[in-house]
Amino acid sequence: MKLLPLFLIGPALGASAAEARRGQPGRGGEPVPADCPLTIGFASYAMGIDMPSYRAVRQLLSADRAVRAVSEHRWGREGEVTLCARARSRAEAERLFHAVRRLVPARPRGPVALRTRSGLSFDAPGR
Repeated sequence: MKLLPLFLIGPALGASAAEARRGQPGRGGEPVPADCPLTIGFASYAMGIDMPSYRAVRQLLSADRAVRAVSEHRWGREGEVTLCARARSRAEAERLFHAVRRLVPARPRGPVALRTRSGLSFDAPGR
């Protein structure tokens, strides 16, 4: 009789471990490439990412001719994602950084972080 709770707890612990692995950055998909010219990260305060900003950034990146490719790297349970935008040149990546920065509100629904390989960085809300 006392062994029955152990049989019931085992599968629950296994499911919890699988859930924990899915929520870790880089799990369940490809990690963000180290050589990414422009990264745009959308995080969450336990209520999802800032979808209006995400949509505006995706639209900008899809319409800009300097963008060669955009890859999505999902890493959270609430839609957290990091975009890697590959531009035609370093100067274009920096121009895109400033264009994306203008789209992000000062107080987004969730944190938004921009980084370039050349060292530009921006966080909203500010630290």
